[in-house]
Amino acid sequence: MGSFTNPQRIINKEFDVYAQSAAATTNQVAKTVASMRADIAKQKLYTDKLQVVDDNKEFSLRTSLNEVGTTGNAILDENILAFWNDKVDDYFQIKNAMTDGTLSRQEGNRALAQIEGLVPSFKSMVNVLATNSATFKEDVANGKVSSVGSIENKSILNRIGQGGNVGIVERNGRLYFFAPEENGEPEALINGTELLAQSNGGVPMYQKKPDLTTNYTEIFNAVVKPEDVTSKYVEPITIEKGQKHPITGEPMNNLEAGYQYTYRTITKDNRDIAIKDLVNSPAVATMAGNDDMMARVWQDEIADGKFNEETQMWEPPNSIGAISQRLNLDPEMFKDGWHQYAEDMTEEERQALDNNQNAVMREYLGNKIYNDNSVMDNTMKFVKKEPYNPNANDEQTGDTYYTKTVETVYDFFQNPIDNANLMVNSTIKYNGSDVVINDVKINEEGKVELIKYDYSLDSGTDGELVNKETVITTFDPNDPIDKAKLVRMRQEGIGGKSKDNVLAANKAVELYPVYAEKMAKEKQLSKEKESQAGGFGNFVDDQDYRKWKTNNKLSDIKDDEELRILKNNQKLQQILFDSTTEKKITKAMINEAEHEAMKEVLEYRKLMGKVK
Repeated sequence: MGSFTNPQRIINKEFDVYAQSAAATTNQVAKTVASMRADIAKQKLYTDKLQVVDDNKEFSLRTSLNEVGTTGNAILDENILAFWNDKVDDYFQIKNAMTDGTLSRQEGNRALAQIEGLVPSFKSMVNVLATNSATFKEDVANGKVSSVGSIENKSILNRIGQGGNVGIVERNGRLYFFAPEENGEPEALINGTELLAQSNGGVPMYQKKPDLTTNYTEIFNAVVKPEDVTSKYVEPITIEKGQKHPITGEPMNNLEAGYQYTYRTITKDNRDIAIKDLVNSPAVATMAGNDDMMARVWQDEIADGKFNEETQMWEPPNSIGAISQRLNLDPEMFKDGWHQYAEDMTEEERQALDNNQNAVMREYLGNKIYNDNSVMDNTMKFVKKEPYNPNANDEQTGDTYYTKTVETVYDFFQNPIDNANLMVNSTIKYNGSDVVINDVKINEEGKVELIKYDYSLDSGTDGELVNKETVITTFDPNDPIDKAKLVRMRQEGIGGKSKDNVLAANKAVELYPVYAEKMAKEKQLSKEKESQAGGFGNFVDDQDYRKWKTNNKLSDIKDDEELRILKNNQKLQQILFDSTTEKKITKAMINEAEHEAMKEVLEYRKLMGKVK
């Protein structure tokens, strides 16, 4: 086994030797003059060596500053160089003052230590500024910088990145970065010590706008479940060629006859329910509880809103102003910071502010999440295409599909002009060919005409586009047998000339007179109650009238000009708002007045080319 040396034993032996030597007694017995002088010389030599080591610090100071690095801003780098040149000069002046005795060693060393202490922290400050100014410049270019946070920090970072003037000032051993007011930039000051403290604590110099796209999608999928067949918001819709698109109301003539198409969509009613459920969901409540994130959403993402004097409404609909107005809150709440309070606010006022802002935020998030993610809102998602079976039962009504054709034709003939939309742009089979109906008219003999337009360039009108009108066929509105012909044309236009569909068309033709007679009897029986039920003219009851509105896309009018037409209809406004009349206002009277106003809207749409 090898031996080893115990360090403590060595120390013990050396101590014993030293203690027994003459050198060990020089501090205890009288010394000779020579020994005393030698001792003094040793003491001075040792102190001089300490002094030399200390004095050499001034030569390393400038070298240390060369390691500070660059900020990327030439002007700031020049200011840094000038600042530190002054500090080096101060350093030499202090050293000289200490040497010639005009400044005590104690005071001088304190001043020197203060200068030396600036160097390492300054290196860190420059690194923080250089790094942040580079990312800040990129984030500004990409529109990612949040309005939340210190304007002074942003101003100095912006000036560093743009080559602006930023200087350094030292006061009482602390470094400050200062920029004067110029070129539209405000006066700005950053405390270097606080800058480092915040950087070490993970506090950013500026905030970025939140990107919650992924979060929004996850919440939407969890609540609405758009791809789940059990979703209570998504409904299946089955359509055949020529039937109305349930969203746009336009006939779907681009579909292939003889086939049935299934789509999935979120109806308007289900849309409203889905948004309400999102607003009240735990996920949205949790997101709204993240104050750091919501402060940026509040200031950067949600529009403040603008008040429209004409409509007396705040716009756009998902702005703070508009949401607040809907919730009967202060619509100018956007002027307040997210959960920020004035010093003189009571605890109750602060709580009320929090509650109101939270309510607006949840409403915003619910609408935002839905609108950004619902691909089936106001549109339809294709599911499948399968052969059309006219004898199958409709899942919603339980009736056969050809029965729907009978009902549609019957509704059309009740008022061919008002219900023209049930036929216009749809395809019928006429003389073996598919023909698209462009218009419906009543001729001088009182017969119903189905019209086809051919647009062409006519040399007789200097090359202008002319509309050549062709009457496809006519029907006697008083003859159920004659009207039943349209049932066949319509059914064959939907399902084609397959054997099953031809047989279904025959059944539909036979069914039409029976159905018409049945409806006539029901209509007669309801005449006595039509006033209370909202019926008038050719409309059996309120439900019948509302069906007409739905068919003509008049149930949910949003166009400003169309709303103005309704507002300016004197008869409708008098019935709705004139409280001086002694006449009892019934649902039928309201419907009849509204019907006249709605026909004005349809005329406006036709004039503007919105309908043919």
